[in-house]
Amino acid sequence: MNKILLLVFLLLLNWQANAEKVVWVTDKLYLGLYQKPDDKSKRLKLLVSGAKVTVLDRKGRYNKVKTASGIVGWAKAHLLLKEPTSAIKLKKLKKDFNDLKQKKDELENKLLQQAQMDQLKIQQLENNRNKILQQLEQAKQDIAELETRLKQQAQQQDKIKLPPKAKVIVFDNNFYLLSGSALLALLFIAFYLGRRSFEKKVRGRLHGYKIW
Repeated sequence: MNKILLLVFLLLLNWQANAEKVVWVTDKLYLGLYQKPDDKSKRLKLLVSGAKVTVLDRKGRYNKVKTASGIVGWAKAHLLLKEPTSAIKLKKLKKDFNDLKQKKDELENKLLQQAQMDQLKIQQLENNRNKILQQLEQAKQDIAELETRLKQQAQQQDKIKLPPKAKVIVFDNNFYLLSGSALLALLFIAFYLGRRSFEKKVRGRLHGYKIW
């Protein structure tokens, strides 16, 4: 009884190990897919090297497989590999290499564009810096010219001699009263003397006759 159970267990393990397992056709150019587990039976299809099939069962030297198109048949087990063939690996490596090369080219183009943009920004900053330096130099020259003009104007003003300020004499009210009185007195005396002189002349002409 125990031997029977052990045998059944081993058969189940073997069936589970062989069921629904993906394998690849070896590097041999073509592999026959037969109707029965015998290469003398009807051949259903020629499997190309690298084709991927699914193992459904195993019987002797043959595996029952199912192709990607749904065809079920028997193929020699020792010509089915658990890993992709060298051709598939090489093809995948080439694809990965091309993908990496494309990414590398894209990164190089981005870096080149970024470098060009950075170079333009640097050039613009350099131009702005040169303009600022020129403006500063021009400002220094303008300041030096203004200082020179100010010095010249100061020297010219030092050479000009200003006339002395006129003295202003301030008189009070008493002075004006005295001056007015003296002037009136002089006028009266002058008038009186003139009148006497005039009368004297008239009398001389009229022989001493008084007319007023």
